[in-house]
Amino acid sequence: MIEIKITIDTAVTLLLERMKFELLIRQRQGILNPRLKFENLSNNEVFNIMEASVFDTALSLPVDLIVCETNLIQIITQTVHSLYKVISRDEFKIYCAMQAEKLITPALTNIKKMIKSENYKNN
Repeated sequence: MIEIKITIDTAVTLLLERMKFELLIRQRQGILNPRLKFENLSNNEVFNIMEASVFDTALSLPVDLIVCETNLIQIITQTVHSLYKVISRDEFKIYCAMQAEKLITPALTNIKKMIKSENYKNN
């Protein structure tokens, strides 16, 4: 197992930046009102933004690191728990490793299939 070494504070900072960017994207696309801030969003909207941000951030890691057995799920879970201190939403406090695994596993499975595929090798 490869252990990813990152402090939770750094991971929270990265996640918050990605969440701000995700909010801006949704505002530009007209999905959310441009005047809204995180404090004004519903719990479901904030949770969806957080999950999209976690997904994007996790998949921005090098592929070799993503497909290996790592402590990525544990880092995601602890980061979301710590996010509760910044954005006081109860969903963050009760986020579990099973939710993080459910979010990341389908993408990891597809990446592993692509790596094994002959088409991937030729491109």
